[in-house]
Amino acid sequence: MVRKSIAAALAARFLIVLVILASGSVCFLITLFAKQASGDALAHSARLSSLVRDRLELVRAPGPGSTPDKKALQQLVETLAVESGAGLTLILGDGTVLHAGEDDVLAFENLLRRREFQTALKDGAGHEIRPGGPAGRDLLYYARRLTGPFPGPAAVRLSLPIPVRSAPADWLLFGAFWLLLTGVGVYSFFRFTRRLKEPLSRLSTAFRELDSGTYTVLYAGASYREIRELVETANRVAQSLDARRNDALRRNDLKNSVLESMLEGVIALDLNNQILLMNQKACALFHLPPGKVTGKRIEELVTNANVLALIPDVMRAAGPVEDTFVIYETTEQYYHALGARLIDLEKKVYGVLIVLRDVTRLRQLE
Repeated sequence: MVRKSIAAALAARFLIVLVILASGSVCFLITLFAKQASGDALAHSARLSSLVRDRLELVRAPGPGSTPDKKALQQLVETLAVESGAGLTLILGDGTVLHAGEDDVLAFENLLRRREFQTALKDGAGHEIRPGGPAGRDLLYYARRLTGPFPGPAAVRLSLPIPVRSAPADWLLFGAFWLLLTGVGVYSFFRFTRRLKEPLSRLSTAFRELDSGTYTVLYAGASYREIRELVETANRVAQSLDARRNDALRRNDLKNSVLESMLEGVIALDLNNQILLMNQKACALFHLPPGKVTGKRIEELVTNANVLALIPDVMRAAGPVEDTFVIYETTEQYYHALGARLIDLEKKVYGVLIVLRDVTRLRQLE
């Protein structure tokens, strides 16, 4: 479960990064296509404006310093507008409008302030992209300076909509890019999961070692932050458990040493009369092998009626129960028995404790 959670978290983070990269790539492609479309429109406008300029410069004025017939000139401009498919505006350097396109009808006085006209009259050609026309869509305005047949400087301007590129090659390029990006993403994802599988497997093995009681197995996690944090926590838990186990072992060794060193026989039973503990002195008293009696019922090993009778008395009594009786070996051996109930921290009785002390010498002195 831990492995699945970590893998899901890391995979989600990886996919988020992939989506961000894909979104950035799409924005880049859209910007690239838009720039390419603008460039194509600019080149097309430059060619058209050159053709229009050449046609207009072929017009002859009635005389030196005069302007061509306005009606004939307007008819020519209208014809050129139809042929080129662009809006045409023709002005003189003093601001006189000889012909206006549809989007300039309401703004005659502002034409000379337009950047494309200013650049064209100064440098020969100028362009600008801005909203225009009745629909308010972006238009490319391209102006060229005319050298004749006008007495002074003049300029002609074309206005063309920027086309949306929809050629099959563009869509094929876009699809190929997405296919490549998807392939790279899938390949990277599988490489990522393979790199993730090894540290997770090692971490799972380390947890199984901890579960089996081997607390000294420490694992150095990989560079992934989630795994590293989990590993550091697991290592701290393992070190804490190892310290507690060693402390418990030391305490148990001390308890066993004390019990085995006692001159009294000690027997601990649970509520089913199964032996929880019997020290070496008690085993020797009843001729039993030390260390092999735990878990067995006392009735199966001890036949002394006085000892067996003491057990239910202790269970019924609220306090300690004492008795003195004889155990016959080669000679009579007098033992003083002290029994009490075993009570846990929750004040529940879970067994019986019996301590047998050899009082033969005391009885003989009496």
